[in-house]
Amino acid sequence: MAEYKDLEPRHLVVSYVRLPKELALIRLASSRASLFEENERRHQKKARYWWVSLGALIVGLGLSTVALLLHT
Repeated sequence: MAEYKDLEPRHLVVSYVRLPKELALIRLASSRASLFEENERRHQKKARYWWVSLGALIVGLGLSTVALLLHT
């Protein structure tokens, strides 16, 4: 199972507490955007695996149906 990235709350408090509000918000938005992009790649990879699994399931069901029809 893939680990998804998220922000570290303690790091944010320590790093951004003394910054001006505007700068802190810019840095927060920037770090959230980069994490979102990294997690998006993981979501796409997971979706591809899901489609491959679904295709394999459909092929397996089709072949088992044909086998049952030919057997009887």
